[in-house]
Amino acid sequence: MSSFRRFLTIGFALIFSQLFLDLAYILFQTNVLRDDVTVPDGFSGWLVTTVWGNDLPFNGYPSGHCTWTTIAIIALFRLRRVMPKTAWILMGWLCLIYPATVMLRQHYLMDVYAGIFVGFATYWACMFIIERPKLVPSMEPPLGRTKAPQLQD
Repeated sequence: MSSFRRFLTIGFALIFSQLFLDLAYILFQTNVLRDDVTVPDGFSGWLVTTVWGNDLPFNGYPSGHCTWTTIAIIALFRLRRVMPKTAWILMGWLCLIYPATVMLRQHYLMDVYAGIFVGFATYWACMFIIERPKLVPSMEPPLGRTKAPQLQD
């Protein structure tokens, strides 16, 4: 499979997932409540307020953070044979985004699940349209091409 087609798969998956997210944000306008949270003092509190100041709690369903993370994890998983250490380390690092979006009160848990679903769905749809993978395992003959069993005398 050409690397250009894989690149197109990732690019179109990101574009189509963002279009889907924008449509969902128009239809399902949501907020994440942050009223009852006390922000700690010091550096960690400054980081939380910086994240909250740059990423307002609107348009939470589904999570764009988790959608893009899912697409990146699938793409890295497909590259795991080319650069195994880097792919596995980055996949582990990216998996931390899922709990971080909930712990930082950027999204609710349902937003995370919906974002993962959108990421999987758009990536796999783009992969089947662009790359056109064979659905028959390499060890099995294609349907309709099986040999009839030979009868022994």
